[in-house]
Amino acid sequence: MRDFVGLSFQYADYSLRYAHTESGPPSIVSTVKINRAGFTEMMDTEDMFRKWFRQAKEERLLPLRQVNLTSFLLQVRSASPAPA
Repeated sequence: MRDFVGLSFQYADYSLRYAHTESGPPSIVSTVKINRAGFTEMMDTEDMFRKWFRQAKEERLLPLRQVNLTSFLLQVRSASPAPA
């Protein structure tokens, strides 16, 4: 399992503020500079999730059970605090 997930659990805990009650530092993410530098290919987040989940299933790292990704993402969003 550790080989499969690497540091993603720690990153998720940090990003989602696990075990913290206060807000984290603000972050501003812009793709303008990277786009101007010539990196113009983009992929929708949900499409990327589908790609990696499909690959993990093909490699038998995840069960083959079908998961409704849209429903899952809506549940995650509704459980997250509303942005300030």
